Amino acid sequence: MAGFAERNDFAPEPYVQREGLDDATRMAIWNVLADEIWNPNDRKKLQDDRALNEMFGHIWVDEFQGAVDEEPYQGDIWLTVKKCLIEGLWFDALDLLEAVVGHYANYRSFWLLLHNGQHRGQAHPAPEELAGQLTKKLNAALEKHLVGWRFIGNELARLDSEIEVNAVTEAVGTSAAVAGARHSLQRALELLSDRQSPDYLNSVKESISAAEAAAQHVLGMRGTETLGDAIKLLEKQGRISAQLKATWESMYAATNAEPAVRHPGSPTGNVDQGFAKYMLVVCSAFVTFLIEEVGKPRSVGGSAPHA
Repeated sequence: MAGFAERNDFAPEPYVQREGLDDATRMAIWNVLADEIWNPNDRKKLQDDRALNEMFGHIWVDEFQGAVDEEPYQGDIWLTVKKCLIEGLWFDALDLLEAVVGHYANYRSFWLLLHNGQHRGQAHPAPEELAGQLTKKLNAALEKHLVGWRFIGNELARLDSEIEVNAVTEAVGTSAAVAGARHSLQRALELLSDRQSPDYLNSVKESISAAEAAAQHVLGMRGTETLGDAIKLLEKQGRISAQLKATWESMYAATNAEPAVRHPGSPTGNVDQGFAKYMLVVCSAFVTFLIEEVGKPRSVGGSAPHA
């Protein structure tokens, strides 16, 4: 619920934090970590000290480049994490946050392996699936404080809204059986989200490549056709409406209008963050539609999906 100042237009205009973190955001991030991972005042959360020691040991060695024989007490390592998150450069803080989430997932995996009988053949989730509750709460804090970054899996991505996050997350999941599409989506995300030197041009190229790979897979194309060819074939087969075809053709035309996107060796062109993010989200939605709707076997006499 909006506060008094915001309801009565006394609060300053909100801004999205893309290259910085204010004090309130840093404290919100820290409070999520302290509540979910390790709070020395809440010993009941420490489910297994061996696994926790393993996690803190990796943070000390891998993130702080500390000497193994000089590893401090868990609480001192945790305070070092806190100091970086509260006082460090914004991109160092996000680098460490991402690393802590990864170590936490591995810690949870170790705990399940130890206690849930994996040695007896019982399955348990993969490490990348185990930080879901933590990243969900972190994303809620990032959204509340208008931070232009969200967790996709265990990695931070340059996305602002829950809609964008859901579109990309779903596409990465549904494209698991289409290696080329999944790889291109993940690469587009990495290039867009590099916190020190983002590459918007090649991010757009990878987004288009993901859409083309998904189309070629679903339609059984030879692998040399473009996204434009796939869109025409989809309409010819009656699998998309004319309106949807026109929408996707407009999207494809936008990339063709920028020579550097479609032709290797061209000048870098004028591709900015907003366009790169737009293309990632739109192509992600296109990949999901192709795999989940167009890729479904068509029943005899059934109609094609129209959007």
